[in-house]
Amino acid sequence: MRDPRNRERAGRLPATNAGYYPVGHSEVSTALQDGTVYFTDVRDPRKPVRKRSLRFDGTVTDIELTRDGRRAVTRFAENPYGFSGDEVHRIWDVGPDGAWRTPSRMALHDMQKVKAFPDDRPYLVVVGGRRQPSRNFVLGLATDRIYGALC
Repeated sequence: MRDPRNRERAGRLPATNAGYYPVGHSEVSTALQDGTVYFTDVRDPRKPVRKRSLRFDGTVTDIELTRDGRRAVTRFAENPYGFSGDEVHRIWDVGPDGAWRTPSRMALHDMQKVKAFPDDRPYLVVVGGRRQPSRNFVLGLATDRIYGALC
C-alpha cells in the first residue's frame, strides 16, 4: 500500500485474490479465499492497523456499505473455492464503532445482485438470480416489516 501524497514506502496489507473493499472513512477490508475478512484502519498508510476480523462460511466476493454506514451488504460463494453460482447476499447491521453485528440481519439466496440505494433512502435493489432472472425488487431495510408482509 502506498500513500499517493508521499512517495515513500507505506505499510502492507494481506495479499489476496478475493478483493479489497472500502468500509468506512478510514478502513479497508481484505477478503481472503478461505472466508476470512480482515478490517484494517488505514488512516496512516505507513502503519495500517488491523482492527478486527470475521470468518464467513464462503469466499466473500463483494462488500458494500449503505451510504449512512449503518448496514453492510456482502455477497459470497457458498463454495469455499470460488464462484460456483451458489452465491448468497447478507445484510449486516454495523455499529457506531464500525463493528459488524452478528448474526446477519437477513440472507438473500439466488440473487444476481443486491445494491444499496446511492442516497440516504433505506432500500435495496435486488436483481433476480438463475431461478427468477427477470424479477427485480426494491426491498426496505426494515426486515421485520418485510417478514410481516411476506408471512
